[in-house]
Amino acid sequence: MQPASVHVLLRYRKGAFAAHSIAVSYRIGPGYDPRNETATAGADWAVLTLARPIGTDGILPTSVASVGTAIVLAGYGKDREELADADLACTVTGITADGDHRPLLTHSCSATLGTSGAPLLVRAANGDWRIIGVQILARTQGGGGVAVPIAAITSPP
Repeated sequence: MQPASVHVLLRYRKGAFAAHSIAVSYRIGPGYDPRNETATAGADWAVLTLARPIGTDGILPTSVASVGTAIVLAGYGKDREELADADLACTVTGITADGDHRPLLTHSCSATLGTSGAPLLVRAANGDWRIIGVQILARTQGGGGVAVPIAAITSPP
């Protein structure tokens, strides 16, 4: 995929958005192989470099979570591509690893196709939201999903 085919829209809703930029490059997780997702799921992420900044409004700090932590999954699922959806009542159900021993989080959120790349959020003690992971897989049988912990995603060099 060519980077310029990736468009980032800030606060998108029904065709309107606050800012737009295109990717000029991206870096995927080291060792990711889409033909072998079981072994490489923990590297199923990408960091984008944008052509122009789209602002810092709404950028959230990161955090970690343990099993049982109340979380939220918010994203644009296949069923509602024009509106963000959120499951406000779910938890981290497990901390596991892919076949190559990279960390993964499992959760009980109502994930659906299209939520890949959506943030898993936790509310801090002071009420602020923090990102704990990035959704990579929706479980169609039994619900829930899998995310890469945000701590496992490093910033570009």
